[in-house]
Amino acid sequence: MKVSTEILELEVDGNGIRLDKYIAEHCELSRSHIQQLIAEGRVLLNGQLAKASRKVTSGESIVVAVPPPITISIAPEDIPLDIVHEDDYVMVIDKLNP
Repeated sequence: MKVSTEILELEVDGNGIRLDKYIAEHCELSRSHIQQLIAEGRVLLNGQLAKASRKVTSGESIVVAVPPPITISIAPEDIPLDIVHEDDYVMVIDKLNP
């Protein structure tokens, strides 16, 4: 299954708010993630690149291209563990000092 880039289109309905803050208030992305997208050139304000600190005004249009999440594969290691206690809620492992 191929996941494509998601495009968010917003029209500004307020004045004097930073671009990154405005986007964060109108979607479910974190402000730091939005700042990263702006730095990567994935955010356009009125069809042009803009800085995160740029103040937006009513009527301006914002387009955000959100790439699909990166899939990370984590493989377990086969290491010996000294399990002191284990039940349905907690596991206590004796950590060895190298």
